[in-house]
Amino acid sequence: MAKLIKMQNGEVLEEYPITKSELKIGRALDNDIILHDETVSSHHAVITAATVTDDGFVKEYRIQDLQSTNKTFVNNKEITERKLQDKDIVRVGLSHFEFDYNTHEDIRKEFQKTTKLHKSWIPGVFYTKETKN
Repeated sequence: MAKLIKMQNGEVLEEYPITKSELKIGRALDNDIILHDETVSSHHAVITAATVTDDGFVKEYRIQDLQSTNKTFVNNKEITERKLQDKDIVRVGLSHFEFDYNTHEDIRKEFQKTTKLHKSWIPGVFYTKETKN
C-alpha cells in the first residue's frame, strides 16, 4: 500500500496510508492531510490513484497542485501535475513527505496467498497449507 511519510530532519513524524482513490492535502478541515501551516493553501494538492487494475491494484499515483499560492514541489522541482515514483520527496508549504510505494511483484503476490486449514485424522487437530487464491 502506498503512503506518505511526513519527515523532519530525517525523522518520521507521521505516516498517511493512501487508502482512497484521492488524498487531499491542505489547511482546510475537509482535507485528508490537514497541515497547520500558513504557507499551505486551503486546498493545496491532491494525490490520485491514476491507474488501477481489474483486481484493484494501483499501478500509478499522480500528484496535482490545486493552483496553490506557494506551489507543490516533487524532488525540489515545482509541479502542476506529475506521476509519483517510490521515494519521491513531496513538499507542501514547510512540510516534507516521502512517497513510499513498494511496487515489487513478490510483495503483491504475498498478499494474494491464503492459508488453507485442513483437518487431521486426530479429532480436534488441524494443520495449515499455503494456497493461492
